[in-house]
Amino acid sequence: MPFEDKENLTDLKTFTDTVYFNDDAHFYGKILGDLTFSEPVTLENSGIVQQLFEKVVVKDTEILNGTVDINIYEGSLIKYENDATGNFSFNFKGELNLSMTNKRSLTVSILCPMGSSAYVITSSNQVRIDGTVHTVKWIGSSSPSSGFTNSINVYTFVLIKNNVDDYTILGSLSRFG
Repeated sequence: MPFEDKENLTDLKTFTDTVYFNDDAHFYGKILGDLTFSEPVTLENSGIVQQLFEKVVVKDTEILNGTVDINIYEGSLIKYENDATGNFSFNFKGELNLSMTNKRSLTVSILCPMGSSAYVITSSNQVRIDGTVHTVKWIGSSSPSSGFTNSINVYTFVLIKNNVDDYTILGSLSRFG
């Protein structure tokens, strides 16, 4: 719904259609409350954000053990509540070959609590993206050989899509305790 008079838009959230100026969507003034988009929002230029709150995906019934599926559409910060019970591997799901364009990246952090026994990612030079194995380049050039007891082990992965089914994956393991 094109509007020419941006000065008279007092409550953008009351409009049911997209507000356009010169075929581009523009938002003026303050928007109070949540603003939801049904499609991804692309910023083609720089932007200034005062605050950005990220959703935390809390896994309070799932246990870290074996192959763990990480659905990137749920969020990119995953917090497990229960101690790991065995070594594990990660499979990032979300049809990234279709939904992620080339030369884009996604950072995913997974908080893994450890009790008196420490477990670690298996096949430590590899993770899966939609079931396909990819090599991880670890910080310090070596993969973790063990986790850390009585702490939260945080695995962070930067998934950089180079081309279809071609990713550069950077990985790190940090200890918080």
